[in-house]
Amino acid sequence: ARAKAFWVQLEALATTPRIPEWERIASLIAHYSEEAVRGRLTPEQALAALDRDVDAILAKRRWLLERQTDAVAGQP
Repeated sequence: ARAKAFWVQLEALATTPRIPEWERIASLIAHYSEEAVRGRLTPEQALAALDRDVDAILAKRRWLLERQTDAVAGQP
């Protein structure tokens, strides 16, 4: 009975994304979580800022993947 909460958490366990940018994104999650907990940002503001920053980080990845797809398709 004492371990039930841990068992529930283990059932929902998932690995982190396997992308090189993950450490930067995890750091931003921690940063914006703290900003919201300390009341410096509302939860909505923190999520909006996190979304904006993560989107900017992943923009380069999307650009690189697009270039790879174009190269495979023979487009310049």
